[in-house]
Formats: sequence, structure tokens, C-alpha cells
Amino acid sequence: MVFDSSTKQWRYDSAPIPSTIYRRNFHQNKDRIKRLKELTGGNLFNSYHLKKSDLLLLKNEPEIRDHLPPTFLLKHIEELIDFINHKQKIILKPVSLSRGRGIFILEKKEQPGKGFVLYDYRNNSRIEHKVHDNVELEKMLNKLGILNHGYLFQTYIPLLKINNRAFDVRVVMQKYNKMKWKCSGIECRVARENDDLTNIARGGEGMSLESVIKTTTQAFSFSNVYKSIIKLCHSFCYLMNKGDEHFAEFGLDIALDEKGFPWILEAIFIRVLRGSRNWTMRHI
Repeated sequence: MVFDSSTKQWRYDSAPIPSTIYRRNFHQNKDRIKRLKELTGGNLFNSYHLKKSDLLLLKNEPEIRDHLPPTFLLKHIEELIDFINHKQKIILKPVSLSRGRGIFILEKKEQPGKGFVLYDYRNNSRIEHKVHDNVELEKMLNKLGILNHGYLFQTYIPLLKINNRAFDVRVVMQKYNKMKWKCSGIECRVARENDDLTNIARGGEGMSLESVIKTTTQAFSFSNVYKSIIKLCHSFCYLMNKGDEHFAEFGLDIALDEKGFPWILEAIFIRVLRGSRNWTMRHI
């Protein structure tokens, strides 16, 4: 489709390959993407589809390794059981889904021998599955399709809260002059009361970072929190500059734990700040 400026309408037609292409669709075959990279001289934005599991490849990078929660691909049930016995509470995420879809939280009961509780967040309401031992847990995970549908498991991070509502932070980073990066937007996604998931699609609310930090019961400095988040996001982006792919924009999901320490949860290409569509510039 090309836009005809004289008629101000779209029509089917051919057009020369532009010098720069912004990729938003990740279902093309690899040969076509390789060809587009060649034709644009490397100026294919988002030339590689970054997935949740790709963060695992960065776990030893000194710039960010302390800010990546321990995460593993779910291959063997024994590894997950060892992990939950050590961590007491973990989160399970599908590798290929976003917007909070398909998430489970697994918690080991405090009393010895009392088993586990698996919290199912696939629908708007949370469902609890109680299992008594390792054997029942494996059967439940298999029944729910977790063991054979590409999941990873990760340390549960107790999120900083306001009024008993957990929140995380979406940071939009964009590349400009000569491989430099800047933050072009931030919003906090605040969960419903007593909910663990912050996604706007699940009834969460978008708020500015400053208003959220000033509302917490902890005496955190907004300036210090902001600087620590931006520093971490810059470290991630400059690390991605070192590879062979062309990245020019990231939406980074940052968790602040109860001590205000920032963790990288996910990196995506969708830049929209859903909770701030009706904000004025003074909110950004």
C-alpha cells in the first residue's frame, strides 16, 4: 500500500525500498529479513525479535547481571521443584505471550509437608489450585499445559506498593544521534488492589512515576529512583548496541522491589504507554 498525497488516499502500488524500515511484524521468514537488512544497509529497525528467553543470554553481562532476576527455561520438573523449594515463591511465564497472558504464580506453603498453591492468572479473576506434594504438582502443571508449552520460571519479586497495589515501570528508550539512547517516556502500571499483575489490560491503571513514588509509605527520593532506573535502561540499551542486530527502540519493563532496587523484567518493541493516552505533557 502507498499513500497518494494528491488524492490523500491509500492505494495498491509498487514503491522503491526505503532507506530505513521500521519493523513491527515478526512473522516474516528469516531470508526476507536478511534481504531487507542488506537492501537498507543495516537500517532495518528491530531486525531481531527479542523474546523473554533472550534475557537469559545476558545473565553474565556485568552491566546488568545484578538486575536480572534468576530465570530458567522450564525443561525438567525436577529443576522447577528444586527452585521453588529454595525460593518459596516463583512466577511462571509463557515465552511467547505478552500483556500478562498465561501467567502463574507458585508458592510453597510455610508449614512443612503442606504442599503448594498455584495461582492461575489466565483469566481476569485469580484461581487457586492447591496441591499436596511434588507428584500432584507435576500432574497439575501437565494438566494446565505448562510443561509442554514453552514456559520459563523466575524468582518472584515482592513489588513496591502504593495503597496495597503493586506496580512496575514501563520505560521507553529510543536511539538518536550516532548510537546514543535517551528516555522518551515513563509510566507506572499500578495493579488492582491485592493483585500481583500490573497489566493495564487486567484492570491496572497508568500513573506517573513521580506521583507513585511520592505515594509509597517508604521515604524514597523520586530523583534517586528515577536516576537508578534510567541508568539501568541505558546500560541495557548500550549493551544491545554491541551485537550485529539493529535496535532503535525498546519498551523496558522495570520492577522496583520493596527496597526500591530496579530489576529488568522484559524488553519489548511496542512503545505505547497505554495508561497515559489521555495525559498532558506535564504528566510525562
